[in-house]
Amino acid sequence: MDIMNYWNDGFDVITDMFSLHDRDCNILRANRAFAAAVNLSPKDIVGRKCHEVIHKTDTHISDCPCRQAIKYSTTVTKEIYEPLLCAYLEVTVYPLFDESDEIAGLLHSVRNVTERKNLEKEQDKLIYDLQDTLAQVRGWYSEAGSPSVVCPECLSCFDAENHKRYQARRDNSGRVYDR
Repeated sequence: MDIMNYWNDGFDVITDMFSLHDRDCNILRANRAFAAAVNLSPKDIVGRKCHEVIHKTDTHISDCPCRQAIKYSTTVTKEIYEPLLCAYLEVTVYPLFDESDEIAGLLHSVRNVTERKNLEKEQDKLIYDLQDTLAQVRGWYSEAGSPSVVCPECLSCFDAENHKRYQARRDNSGRVYDR
């Protein structure tokens, strides 16, 4: 097998979706991952517009990365949610230039980032919950008469009387001197 066969076969072993488009967004070639994601054979994809295959629409989506890559003659990366695939996708479109430095086509790369997005949402929820809990703790200590003190010994003396006893054991520098 010569090196060009490795190059051609390489796109089919990649798990990200890859496709090659002309400057009118007609798909010239698609890898197996692309075909599998849209439940079509690569032969059924060739010659169709990318928005027909991915989004099942008659026209480009708003903020289409292919259109932007053509308009600005630069690589464009967007993160979108595609409801038909039930997936968050990171789409990168690379313009391909001819010898006259005009855009001849596009290399379209799509990575499913749903798992990452779900982890980010989970992380955001945990941060929100932590901030909410900290706000409650600050409120309890404010009620105890010392808004900026967190009891490092037990973190459970949330009533004012226990907190006053803790404060009475502190010297002016804030150190506990009598345990």
